[in-house]
Amino acid sequence: MKTSFLILYSFLLLSTCQQQKVQYKNSVATTTVTETVEEDTSNIDDFCFNEDGFQYTQLGLACKKGDLEAVKALLAKGADRDFAKQKGERKFDSFLVSLESGNLPLVKYIFEDVYKEHLGLDGDYQLRGSSYILRSSPLIIACKSNSLPIVSYLLQKGASPESVPLPYPQDYFWESPLLIAYEKNNYEMAKLLIKANANLSDSDRTDRYYLADVFVKRGGKWRDLVFGDDSIDKIVYSKEKDLNGDGIDDSILIYQPKNNLNRGSYFVTRIRLSEKGSFKEFINDVLLYSGYKDSNVRSMSKAKGFMGITFENNTFTIKENYASIPVSFRYTTFAIDSETNNISAVKRVYVDKNGEEQRVDNLNNTPFEEYNRE
Repeated sequence: MKTSFLILYSFLLLSTCQQQKVQYKNSVATTTVTETVEEDTSNIDDFCFNEDGFQYTQLGLACKKGDLEAVKALLAKGADRDFAKQKGERKFDSFLVSLESGNLPLVKYIFEDVYKEHLGLDGDYQLRGSSYILRSSPLIIACKSNSLPIVSYLLQKGASPESVPLPYPQDYFWESPLLIAYEKNNYEMAKLLIKANANLSDSDRTDRYYLADVFVKRGGKWRDLVFGDDSIDKIVYSKEKDLNGDGIDDSILIYQPKNNLNRGSYFVTRIRLSEKGSFKEFINDVLLYSGYKDSNVRSMSKAKGFMGITFENNTFTIKENYASIPVSFRYTTFAIDSETNNISAVKRVYVDKNGEEQRVDNLNNTPFEEYNRE
């Protein structure tokens, strides 16, 4: 069987390239490629093989299948590293194709030995004959291959976890490594990308929701990627106090989040109320603006910022510097229901610099986590 396959494969390669569909078996791939190349290298860079709508050279097919020894043999016989795969006028080099294999030793060999003059994946890294490499993003390809070791390796080499534009026309114009990890339900990959500062404000496929929103909706450890302790960049306010009247300290934490959550415009407010030996958690990531913005001629109320919290019985009130021209402050009061252990927004009061009330809004007991989402 092995001899028959070798004869057939040699015949196909030595005859005119007809873009045949060839089944590539790893058990005989190295011997087949090596022996064939020794006999004839005239068509070594021809795109002879069709697979998944793309055409591959011998080197490209070996890269796709993760056959390191075949790749070394082909390169030693003069295969062009820059031409491995094509579709129409778009061509892909051997490094990009190797990422599809999920074979880390192969990826490292091509990147560190074959392309050793390009050790880095910064924004200027391009290869002759390729789509510019960061825009066809090796990280995107590795994520689609669901290979955590290769994703980790690329990040160590400086690959950007940012979303990249897709060639026009496309129904969806941007591709995000973090979105791919989410779609493949690969939590460890998503965690790794977030640690590398992947943007939680990238959109999902519908372009209607931030990735942070779909992570939170999935719940569990995915929600913790958005709001867990590792998501804290800088603590703005921290207080332990019995809020629900059960004699046990509860906690309020306000912090600046990492990963451009809500495009960096808001603090996260997290409250934990004691409940039956554990705690009940409430999170609102749009309650408080994260800083001051200078006013301009088109806006008279851009200065915003957290100023503190006061407590009274089962309520607490958050004070904000709401506007600079004219100066005004906003006081939002929340109440804790001792029976249900829930938190609701009760009222919102606007006060001028002289302490005079300008407006009072009844918030109709809006649930804490839904407040300010209109």
